[in-house]
Amino acid sequence: MFSIDIKVEPVETSEHIEFDVEAFLDSIPRPPVKTEPKCPRCLVDMTFGVIRHDDGSEFEYFRCPMKRYNTKCYVTSSKENLAEYLKAVEEQTHPVYAQIAPEKFKCQCDLSMILAMSKSEKNPGRLYLKCPKRSCKLFQWINKLPTGLAFKLLMTQDYL
Repeated sequence: MFSIDIKVEPVETSEHIEFDVEAFLDSIPRPPVKTEPKCPRCLVDMTFGVIRHDDGSEFEYFRCPMKRYNTKCYVTSSKENLAEYLKAVEEQTHPVYAQIAPEKFKCQCDLSMILAMSKSEKNPGRLYLKCPKRSCKLFQWINKLPTGLAFKLLMTQDYL
């Protein structure tokens, strides 16, 4: 809850008192509008989370809360890189990924894939799918059609 202190100062003219409605409306304080970022894949509000490490450091992140067929949506980003990440997801994702059933986005370890952003000198900001534990060899650029293991996991029936 918040309080409003409004100061209205009339301006006198020779004939009547004028009241500036726009200035009055602009002077009214408004509560901050809280808008959560939206997942570009699922079009739902992303949720905020914090991972606390043993050394006392924290990792703040946003992730899509959608779960379908025991598979989480792969859109997850650190708080500080969120705007860049979401823009990259929209710009880089090959259209074929929107056609793939959500339950297919699991790696060989049967874990939900993660969409990560490259920090390498050669491919800065480029997005790729990977195993969340880095246990299996899953690696697929999101702006390219699936190949190799990613093709088997995402595009064929025999790997469900």
